[in-house]
Amino acid sequence: MTSRERLEAALRGEFADRRGWAPEINDGVTRRNLEAWRAGKMEPLAPIDAPNEIDYALSNQIIGGDCLLRVTPYRTEYDDVEFEMIDEGAEIVNTVETPKGKLYSRTRKQPESATNFTYEWFVKGPDDYRIWQDVVERTTFVPAYDRVAEIDRKLAGAGIISLETPCTPYMDFVMWHAGVEPLMYQVFDHERELMDLFEVMHRKNLEACRIAAACPDITMVRPIEDTSQHLSSPALFEKWIRRHFTEMGDIIKAAGKLYVPHMCGHLADMLPIIRDMPIDGIEAITPPPTGNSPVTLARKVLGPERVLIGGIDPTRYALSAPDAFERTVRELLEEMKDDPRFILGHEEIQITAKPENIATVSRLVREMPLG
Repeated sequence: MTSRERLEAALRGEFADRRGWAPEINDGVTRRNLEAWRAGKMEPLAPIDAPNEIDYALSNQIIGGDCLLRVTPYRTEYDDVEFEMIDEGAEIVNTVETPKGKLYSRTRKQPESATNFTYEWFVKGPDDYRIWQDVVERTTFVPAYDRVAEIDRKLAGAGIISLETPCTPYMDFVMWHAGVEPLMYQVFDHERELMDLFEVMHRKNLEACRIAAACPDITMVRPIEDTSQHLSSPALFEKWIRRHFTEMGDIIKAAGKLYVPHMCGHLADMLPIIRDMPIDGIEAITPPPTGNSPVTLARKVLGPERVLIGGIDPTRYALSAPDAFERTVRELLEEMKDDPRFILGHEEIQITAKPENIATVSRLVREMPLG
């Protein structure tokens, strides 16, 4: 079977020739592996029939994974909104300006982790709400179905596409534009103003969801929602997220697509709420120590019909000794061997990952039987 056929079988609840493995791979790891492979300094961990022309898909092929590629089915256009990025060396300053004002954020580079970290955010408090609302209202989503079809053609048998859509306004502010700690102050100190802003954002998000729902041929929609009890309590989820999340999921499912949001981290207390929401699965279910939700717990709470992608704590690639890592992965695959809707996965493989641990996963998904 090809990677595409293997992942599509899992989405249908059918056993494939082996366990599907849809890793997330850090950009730095992708660049390093592609450079080494193209220079003849790295052998692929599994046979490659035809190297894919999409770099991320090729990076999956090199390590023996099955590519799950996120693609946005629309272009985002702005009316009289100016963005600027200033690289100051150790930090990056981003600005956004509309006729109503200017906002900025600051991001610190962390070369050792090949990741940057924002520590000062665009929306710092209620004085910034009118400017951010202006950004939102000046945003237009334009369908880009031809682009999706072209990427899908290039991806071919190396994997499947999932469609990107916006996350809920609360999670947008947590992850991208306000930060979790500053947002907590705003939730309690400026509830009414923040709720009004979130309603404007939500109406715009529904426009994007309708475009994704109408995108031909692609089965799965996978927003980066990042639900976690470290980012919202169950009570905050009910108040600030649930309705928005449900209305977006209803649009996607009414079009016959699978709604499989990316949720990683601490999900144990959130699973009973998520169980009753319009989702068809979850991607990157994470066990301890990074998360608190073993995939077996997610299966017990969510039932047999949801697609579950995850099972490995990504930090184990870097921190675990090879023998211990192999035992962990082997035990997981044995526990889930009778589950056709389980796809092995995890958050990003980081630049510090041990190559032998990556090779272990590539080998075990081929060695261990299903059913």
